[in-house]
Amino acid sequence: MPIVQSANAQASGPTGFDVFMGAGGFGVFNACSDTVPLGSMNGDYLYTNYPAYGQAFNGGVKPGPDSMACDQGGNLTDALIDADTCQQKIEDACNEITADNSTLQTVSRSSCILSNQAEHYYRENWNVYARHVACPTHLTDVTGCKPGGQDGLPAPDPDVQTASQAASAGFSSVYHTTTMQDCCMPTCAWSNHVTIETLNGYNSFYSCDVAGVPITQ
Repeated sequence: MPIVQSANAQASGPTGFDVFMGAGGFGVFNACSDTVPLGSMNGDYLYTNYPAYGQAFNGGVKPGPDSMACDQGGNLTDALIDADTCQQKIEDACNEITADNSTLQTVSRSSCILSNQAEHYYRENWNVYARHVACPTHLTDVTGCKPGGQDGLPAPDPDVQTASQAASAGFSSVYHTTTMQDCCMPTCAWSNHVTIETLNGYNSFYSCDVAGVPITQ
């Protein structure tokens, strides 16, 4: 059971979590690159070039029919995803990502390629069980964003490892994830979107500009 501190809620509401996979897709908003003729966003773009596969509203670079079509007209299997032809299509598409910041370019290409391999399931959108728990201090010490009002919240339970165990433990099934990478600042990068009490005055996460410099205003 992963324990996460959510920094970004999906535009459709607080039950959706955007995981931000490299070239993982966007919808109405696109701050990734003006070379992609879909979506729009005013201001700076994160990349100088970006793959158009699966854009917009179709999940970005993925092995499935809306992008790489590795399913060969049928069900998508691990063997089809693992095939050299499929992986080469994915790698070629991911390597279309270019950025003036070399670290950003390298990390984004790697995220795109690795998340689309058969042994990883980050590439899919999932319905998930989730529950609001007290934030572990080792997590909030890293992020610096420490929510108040933690009294009364249950502690994380590492024994919950399966969907059936989560359902029995009172987790909610209304949540879902996406691979969305619209390249826009996440919800918690805007202090006015963090409506709960926080400790030490830190009420947002830093986002970075195209040069990798934290945006503090």
